[in-house]
Amino acid sequence: MTKANTGIWEFTIKHFTLYRMNTYLRSSLGNYERAVALYRWNSELASAYWEAIAYIEVALRNLLDRKMTQRQIFLGRGRHWIFDDNYELGRSKDPSMAPSQPFKEIADAMGRVRKNRKPLTPDQIISELSFGFWHQLVSKKQLFLWPELASGFVNAPSRRQSYISNLTLDIRDLRNRIGHHHRLGSNAIENGFHIINQLADSIDRDLVVWIGSNSRINELLKTNPMNVAPEHEIDAK
Repeated sequence: MTKANTGIWEFTIKHFTLYRMNTYLRSSLGNYERAVALYRWNSELASAYWEAIAYIEVALRNLLDRKMTQRQIFLGRGRHWIFDDNYELGRSKDPSMAPSQPFKEIADAMGRVRKNRKPLTPDQIISELSFGFWHQLVSKKQLFLWPELASGFVNAPSRRQSYISNLTLDIRDLRNRIGHHHRLGSNAIENGFHIINQLADSIDRDLVVWIGSNSRINELLKTNPMNVAPEHEIDAK
């Protein structure tokens, strides 16, 4: 092992810890150079996934907002659905009682809007909601909403609630894994983009094309260090 490569490895474990790097070292069969390359590639791929998830997350929340707004109008209700004036989403009728999910997410988002001294408008509140909130809206626990929401997923197989719920759950889990800087597993690497595209396709097939044309994922998948021999094979022993 060269002095330069020893320095790179020592620098890496100093700042990113041996515990984190060991998983890449094991995958690299003890090759330090390949382990560092794999770590850097994982970070690049995670960033690319984050971009694609951002596109589908914003598209999903705007779709669900539109459908919930249409439902609100159809039911003859005044204020925006986000305020849950009819106590359907977990808002407590007793102000002293804590709300339940999914309105708890809305209440927390309202708190962040107030803290940032922004106007408490639906757009501001919605911009603060997590991906998990949108998953809750299409989950089995909120099944009473599905008849109105289903029409937004025009290409979903039979417009099944479980199909959309499972896709959003998988994307949420991938998003959380990236957010915590974990290593992407083989399933995420192989199927993550496919899952994102499945949800996009359910909404609008042109959205799949747009995300694909603005994504680095497919190109990065071709450069997996595990499929490319490093310039210098280095035995870690």
